[in-house]
Amino acid sequence: MKLSCKKGHILLETDSIDDIKEFLSALGKKLVAFSPEKIETVSEINENLKTNIDQIAHDFMIEKLNLLSKLPVISEEDPISISKPRPNKYWIIDPIDGTRSLVNGYQTYVCQVALIENAMPIMSVVYEPALNNFYHSIKGRGSYKNDQKLNSNPQKLPDSIIDNYPEPISSIKNLIENTSISKYLECGSIALKMCRVADMSADLFLKKTRVFDWDIAPAALIVQEMGGVVKTLSGNQILYEGNFKKDNLLVSANQSIHEYTLGKIKELNGFND
Repeated sequence: MKLSCKKGHILLETDSIDDIKEFLSALGKKLVAFSPEKIETVSEINENLKTNIDQIAHDFMIEKLNLLSKLPVISEEDPISISKPRPNKYWIIDPIDGTRSLVNGYQTYVCQVALIENAMPIMSVVYEPALNNFYHSIKGRGSYKNDQKLNSNPQKLPDSIIDNYPEPISSIKNLIENTSISKYLECGSIALKMCRVADMSADLFLKKTRVFDWDIAPAALIVQEMGGVVKTLSGNQILYEGNFKKDNLLVSANQSIHEYTLGKIKELNGFND
């Protein structure tokens, strides 16, 4: 991986993306081939499922990133890395986003990594092993799915929304009933839902409940670089500093959809169920 420094900034060569894709592809093959009977639950707290395969994926990604650069790595699976003050530049990884989907035999999980500098992602790769889809972005250079450039439709209003239930419930159902949205998509991984917005499979994704930086940072850059918007449900910018927990999330395929949705949230009194 070619990482060089100029005036304190990391410059990423094109082949750095290829290096990361290569080891994520290898990890993905391991996950797809992993026997379900060998998956062991380590813990399950507030719907956050931890298994032995999460640790296996973590160890694999840490090993590969350490071979590619000397930058520190923050991982969901490493409590020590989370407890330390954040450095100015670091990798943040979610070895498996959507563990429950993987355990239950669904395809909607990803492996992901982002490079953070000055509290913002500047490079990211999200890999969907089951369908062999790669999403990647470098700040200022656009976003890509399988090396095809992703572009937003800036005039489009929302007609589709994505969430992780078989049918829309509570706030999402309320939003569909009171907006132009008519299509609903189901997907497990938070990051993959964001990437579905980036590739225009869906127009909108939102969460009223907490998310963490490792859930959203890689896909956030991909959405933003294609012309989409990633902010809070109050319309505030998300910075990757301080507390790793974010209270909520609004991901829109363009600025018009973002503003339209914020307006509807106000009309519906913040989605009171």
